[in-house]
Amino acid sequence: MPATDSLPEDVKVALINAHRVSLSVTASIPGNIPSLLRHAYSRHFNEVMPLIPGKKLDFTPPTDRQLESLIAMLANMPRLAENAQPLLDRARTILTSGPPLSMNVELADGDELPVALHTLNQGALWRCSVGTATRHLIQEM
Repeated sequence: MPATDSLPEDVKVALINAHRVSLSVTASIPGNIPSLLRHAYSRHFNEVMPLIPGKKLDFTPPTDRQLESLIAMLANMPRLAENAQPLLDRARTILTSGPPLSMNVELADGDELPVALHTLNQGALWRCSVGTATRHLIQEM
């Protein structure tokens, strides 16, 4: 659905509602979907999403019905601004396919790894860990 077909307030309400649902439904799912939705809101409206006061997080695993409901909410979301839509698409992809968890993934031409610590190879992680520990020991001397 094009962004011009929906009123801005309707899009705001839809994103806030999806964010509210995602807080509890995705609490045990890797990928930080609530953060993706907050950033999509910020990019689309150029303002920070209002906080949800008193929202208690539920860390129980979501049911299939809850996940399907959230996926449907995101799928029916009006099209967002060009710089916000990829975040919404990413949240939907994480829910349907799962987040990228392996650093041993073959990349197609033009593909890039996401910027994240888990995309470093094991040697780089080892050097970071040893370097940090060594620096700490030297500072104590």
